[in-house]
Amino acid sequence: MKKKGFTLIELAIVVAILGILISIAYMNFTKSLISSRLDSAANEIASMLRDVYENGNKSMDFESYFISINENNGTYIVELVNKKEGTEKVVRSVEYRDLTIYYGDSKFQGENVIYFTPEGEVLNQDGQEINLIQIKNKSENNTKKVYIDKIPAGNIRVE
Repeated sequence: MKKKGFTLIELAIVVAILGILISIAYMNFTKSLISSRLDSAANEIASMLRDVYENGNKSMDFESYFISINENNGTYIVELVNKKEGTEKVVRSVEYRDLTIYYGDSKFQGENVIYFTPEGEVLNQDGQEINLIQIKNKSENNTKKVYIDKIPAGNIRVE
């Protein structure tokens, strides 16, 4: 007499195959999540740069709008700041723990300020011109680049 059902070996094979498929899906999901955070950070910084240029250009006051990048123990706080009558107001703020932010090949450390000039250049607080901001993921070797073009002034690209 033949019994209906699955043998223990058949069930073990099915469970093993499901385990492999789930682990592959989890790894792909984790990688896409990390990539998504990196894309989001690059787009947010580019958006802040556009806002700084547009608001400065609109009011012809390029010193009242700037971006503040503060690094403390590997955590970056990026703020869009509006300075009016000596008072600084944070318009937008984001915090990144799993990313490192560079200008050119130098890492942002401590307190940094980025602002536009009337000529469309982007400078830091030391007067160094910045035309590239790189955002790197700490856990993987992924990088997003934010290019700041002088011609046309205020043109920001993310690649």
